[in-house]
Amino acid sequence: MGPFSKNRSFPRKQTLANIFSRAVNKVLFVEDVVLSDYPHFAPHIEAIVALSNAYRKQKAENIFFDYDDLLIYLEMLLKNHSDVRDNICSVYHYIMVDEYQDTNKIQAEIIYLLAGIKQILVQKIKEIHRNGIPLNQIAVLFRASFHSFDLEIELSRDGIPFIKVGGFKFTESAHIKDVLAHLRVLSNPLDRISWYRILLLLDNIGPKTAMDIYETILAEKAGYTGIFAVQLKSRRSKGMVRLKDLFSTIDSKPMSVSQMGEAIVNYYVPILKEKYDDHPKRTRDLEGRFPSIHALHRKKELEEELRLMYVASTRAKKNLFFTYPVQVYDRSSGMILNRPSRFIDDIPDDILAKY
Repeated sequence: MGPFSKNRSFPRKQTLANIFSRAVNKVLFVEDVVLSDYPHFAPHIEAIVALSNAYRKQKAENIFFDYDDLLIYLEMLLKNHSDVRDNICSVYHYIMVDEYQDTNKIQAEIIYLLAGIKQILVQKIKEIHRNGIPLNQIAVLFRASFHSFDLEIELSRDGIPFIKVGGFKFTESAHIKDVLAHLRVLSNPLDRISWYRILLLLDNIGPKTAMDIYETILAEKAGYTGIFAVQLKSRRSKGMVRLKDLFSTIDSKPMSVSQMGEAIVNYYVPILKEKYDDHPKRTRDLEGRFPSIHALHRKKELEEELRLMYVASTRAKKNLFFTYPVQVYDRSSGMILNRPSRFIDDIPDDILAKY
């Protein structure tokens, strides 16, 4: 710690360890943790961040993992390697979590990944299909269109054809295509179509300018970092500066696909708000349930939610399944959801069997 070790206003070793750990577990920047939880150390932010970077570098050079690293890399493993995740999920039928209310964001995500709700639905569809029910006679009903996005990805991955009625398929939504375009150029910097899509989102950049920028990127022969060589007139440069900052952030340190995606979404949200009048619907949290969180304290809206569920339930011809999260944190409400909908509480067990 050098000269800071004798500075009484500088955080102690254990405090530094707590700051670094909290940043990881809450998925925040070290600066944010200092400003929110230790504002009296704000004058030392640069030194604290430098120590955090040095600590990460030391671990990498010596191939050391601390407890937080074990969580981070387990989450990355489960997200990026479906074969590993599926293998683990197939071994364990139940996951018991002691003191779930004390889990942090990364731990909760690991639990969610291991629970494999989407895979369970896919397996149930396969099981029903093997029993002679045609796929076009199987339906999965959701409270809202965007709730189906994760299942769409799993069905596509398993090669199960499906038709979505109402709303857009996840990957066909314009704002999803915008985000995916940013990811595509990271994977393939020669993807001209994706570069054009990204660049045309920026103010004062039209097709001709977008083509010139793409040619500059290609000429640099430096992958997506070729964008750093692009120079524009001042009236066009504001959006380009933000875009360069995004790629600089992604290029500055190793990131998982999900981390890159999060950085891209944070960059894209201001553009989304400018581009779409319905941006609240497009940006709202995808964790919805029956009843909708927004209807809980309004009697008339709660009755409407009940009618929606009744209509959905009466669509089934032969088999009807209700699913619910065993434990999941709903970010929009700040609540932990862990029980079936209140709407089915009074249905007798001989009518609605529990699995």
